[in-house]
Amino acid sequence: MEKVKIIECPRDAWQGLEKIIPTEAKTAYLRKLIESGFRHLDAVSFVAPKYVPQTADSEAVMRSLAESVLKPNGSAAKVEIIGIVVNARGIERALATPGVTTLGYPYSVSAHFRRTNSNMSQSESRRLVEKLVPDAESSGRELVAYGSMAFGNSWDEPWGPELMEEAVRWLVAAGIKTKFRLPTRPVLRTPEASAIWFAACGRFAVTSSWASTSTAGRKAQWRRSRRRSTLDAVGLIPP
Repeated sequence: MEKVKIIECPRDAWQGLEKIIPTEAKTAYLRKLIESGFRHLDAVSFVAPKYVPQTADSEAVMRSLAESVLKPNGSAAKVEIIGIVVNARGIERALATPGVTTLGYPYSVSAHFRRTNSNMSQSESRRLVEKLVPDAESSGRELVAYGSMAFGNSWDEPWGPELMEEAVRWLVAAGIKTKFRLPTRPVLRTPEASAIWFAACGRFAVTSSWASTSTAGRKAQWRRSRRRSTLDAVGLIPP
């Protein structure tokens, strides 16, 4: 029987909320998740506060979590804590933050999303990946790539399974040989699309997994974007 890894992603939900959540509330929520048995948390993001003010306190959240739940040396006690980075400054912040065990990078196959999310071209994004690989290795962190916009996009850009497969091929060649994660983006429609991604990963002998997002924040994001989310499509978000 194959094992199923559940990756809870409160960070993605929180950043979609306009009202700033107090640092202590975020820490308490993460602590409850860990106490409930969750061992893989996409918890913090090291992006510019002016663009995502909700995650401006990521260092403070991790500092508090390390003091109350994690080991004294800052490493997670059998808990994977993922910190999202989108540029060199974010890498520096993540590596300097105790408790962050994994660097997560949203590698997008959509030019529009890539530009609006991190203001990068494809070549710039790939150069960042080439920096991330040795930085993660030398610091003892894991590195994961998120397949952003892996199932299509809302901007009528060209899309097809071959784009996903090419992205996986390039990332593996660049040195990301651990795992890839699929965020639950609203444009996901069918199980067939998921099968295409997992098949592409399988051809290159890499591990792929699914990141789940807290429903409260996803509901807020869905309302703001007016697009159906994956969770809504399967009936997990109440009307």
